[in-house]
Amino acid sequence: MKTIKNRFLKTAALLLTTLSVGLVACDRDPVDDLSPEDSQVFITNHDRTVNFATFKTFAIVDSVTILSNERDARPSATSRDLALIARIAENLRNRGYVQVARTEKPDLGLNVSIISNTYVGVVNNNPYGGGYGGGNWGGGFGGGFYYPPSYSYYQVSDNYWYTEAIDLKNPVTGQGGQPQLKVIWNAEIRGDGIFDTVSTNRIVDAVFAQSDYFKTTR
Repeated sequence: MKTIKNRFLKTAALLLTTLSVGLVACDRDPVDDLSPEDSQVFITNHDRTVNFATFKTFAIVDSVTILSNERDARPSATSRDLALIARIAENLRNRGYVQVARTEKPDLGLNVSIISNTYVGVVNNNPYGGGYGGGNWGGGFGGGFYYPPSYSYYQVSDNYWYTEAIDLKNPVTGQGGQPQLKVIWNAEIRGDGIFDTVSTNRIVDAVFAQSDYFKTTR
């Protein structure tokens, strides 16, 4: 009897431990607890064949371009936009580049944009595919039934910062022998709170923190 009792107590303790762990795990959704900073993502890309130290000067746009679904483009120069442009320029100066006017033939050109895309989708609400269901209903009506199609529409918005560096010093030959400029670096800033003015310095600094190759020597 003692052996059985001990086994019962051990089993009960194990069940209670498992239950308490389960309660803790289900108590809070980790996604709901994310702060705006935790949700932010910084994506940077660069041309690995480029030596960024060969560039000495840069010019940057004086306004942000808002692009909507790759069709509509309009300039924006709010205090938030200008603060972000100024912080990008400050990071480049801190990395040894000299800021010049666009008319002074800079080595690099910096564009800054807000990408604001909206997508519309359709969901079929009819689990039977709009066809005929078989079987009886109500115990006496045989045959099939027609379920007319039913759809729901949803809209998704995608808004993020986008900036790019263009090589103005070394144009490449494109189709028809025409010179073309090449983007050698770009960055996307996504997530919650990225358009808050208080976040401007931090998110721009984060982008350059993971672009340690983007620097030159004076």
